[in-house]
Amino acid sequence: VTMIAPYAFQYSQIPHISIPSTVTKIGKYAFAYSGLTTLDFANEHNSKLELIEQFAFRQCNVEKVVLPDSVKFTASEYSHFFECYNLKSFTFGASVTVIPRNIFGDCFALEEVIFQEGLEHIQYMFATSSLATRGEMTQVKSLHIPASVKLIDEYAAQSFSMMETLSFAPNSMLETIGKGAFKYCFSLKTIVNLPSSIATIGEEAFYDCSSLEALDMGSLA
Repeated sequence: VTMIAPYAFQYSQIPHISIPSTVTKIGKYAFAYSGLTTLDFANEHNSKLELIEQFAFRQCNVEKVVLPDSVKFTASEYSHFFECYNLKSFTFGASVTVIPRNIFGDCFALEEVIFQEGLEHIQYMFATSSLATRGEMTQVKSLHIPASVKLIDEYAAQSFSMMETLSFAPNSMLETIGKGAFKYCFSLKTIVNLPSSIATIGEEAFYDCSSLEALDMGSLA
């Protein structure tokens, strides 16, 4: 098997699936609205999977996802795991350079997001029609930004309202924190290693971060 076609398992009630390492592409809506609870990628570090299309896993019941190192995204892609209400943990692979838009839309149970070095661009990860409702956000408590990230885009993590700690790797190459990037992060208390490489902090970047106790900007150029 080298491709799982669009809509291939949509509405199926298969609870577990292991994606063979030979698969290179998972089409749009391939597992959407299915009963899938456990998703494994065989031979994770030697998988040939590169492309996962939009809404491929929409409204699945998976709780944990670890992407193969081979998977890549483009800036124009979006909403791959939209409305996965039970998703708690997500790990991106080593080939990911850009986080797709709204990849975690309405994933209200999300507790952990792990990025790898090599990531350069974080687009807005979570969007919902209920952004004005403070209770309907992710459950992520901490977020670590790799040194390779150069751009945190507009509204990238605006809905991470339970996040208490935002940390940046030493020797960060971050240049821009976009408009509203951490807006409504009500629980954010600590920012660790704010990079000296930052040239621009956008409008409302930390708007209503009402729990923030200290922010050392002395190192910024």
